[in-house]
Amino acid sequence: MKNSIQLDLTYEETIQELFDVFDKTDIEFEVLEENGPGGGWPVCQLTAEVEVLEKWLLENYCDKDDLDYHMGRED
Repeated sequence: MKNSIQLDLTYEETIQELFDVFDKTDIEFEVLEENGPGGGWPVCQLTAEVEVLEKWLLENYCDKDDLDYHMGRED
């Protein structure tokens, strides 16, 4: 089952870096707001199978304690 989540993502050089990262995954990537409220980092939508999103988050974004929050399963 596909799921979509929204995150603010950091990058080092240009926003193209994020597109390059997600081109190598099974995650659909979309920039919703280029200069988001969380420090100006872009707000992005990631869409994929739940297992794919969870794996990517754990490898690149958060630890297991924060996984449910970022997956939208808790406030």
